[in-house]
Parts: sequence; C-alpha cells; structure tokens
Amino acid sequence: EENRQLKWIEDAAFLLCEKLEKVQIPSSVTSIGEEVFAECISLKEVVFEENSQLKSIDCAAFAYCSIESIDLPKGLTDLEECVFYDCKKLKSIIIPISVKNVSEEVFSGCSNLTIYCEAEEKPKGWSYDWNSSNCPVVWGYKK
Repeated sequence: EENRQLKWIEDAAFLLCEKLEKVQIPSSVTSIGEEVFAECISLKEVVFEENSQLKSIDCAAFAYCSIESIDLPKGLTDLEECVFYDCKKLKSIIIPISVKNVSEEVFSGCSNLTIYCEAEEKPKGWSYDWNSSNCPVVWGYKK
C-alpha cells in the first residue's frame, strides 16, 4: 500500500487565511515551506504532533501571526530567514538542541519575545544576525 502521509506543506499553502486560529502539524511533515502561514493574523496556536519528523521551517513561514508561544519539536535542524517575522505577540519560544542552522532575522520585529535555547551557547551554524531584534536569550534551557 502506498504511503499517503503528508511530508511537506507547500509554499504559501495557507497564506492570508485570516480566520485560521489553530494549526496541528502532523508528525509525518518534514518541511514547512516559505510563507505557509504568513499573514494568518488570527493564528494563535501551533501544535506539533508527538514524534514529529519536522526538519526545516522555510522563510517567513509564520510571519505576521498572533502566536503567543511555540515549542519547536525535537529533531528540527533548520530555521530559515524571517520565520517568525513581526510576530509581536510571541512571548516565548523553545529552540531544541537539534537546531544546527538559524538564518538571519528569524525573530525580526518580535518585540515581546524571550528565546529559550537548549544549546549552552550559540551553535556555529547560526547566523551572526539570527537575533536581530536583540530578544533576551536563555542558554542551556531545560524543561
């Protein structure tokens, strides 16, 4: 039997879905494309199913959303540019130790955010400008 599980969410799949409030990302998804949930101005909650296979989140995937907190799944390795651009309501995010690459301006315009990183210090693969808004960072965070 053919495996029909969702593996990736295509670029701009839910762009401008202004009434979308909650999203549950299936564990089978390995990649979230560019601007997938961008400008979903009512999106407050993003839940990753247990045993998530997610590896990468592309440019501006959650830009201009109303998410207040997000716990990225273990196993995630890449955050591309401006993933959470201008998410002014975002107050906390947990970045698992598996994240090896963080591009520039991932949190640009996130004026109320505290970033909790499981890594003890900035990994080599993270852009020098990954935290361009100078959000407070807690290194070595343990749940």
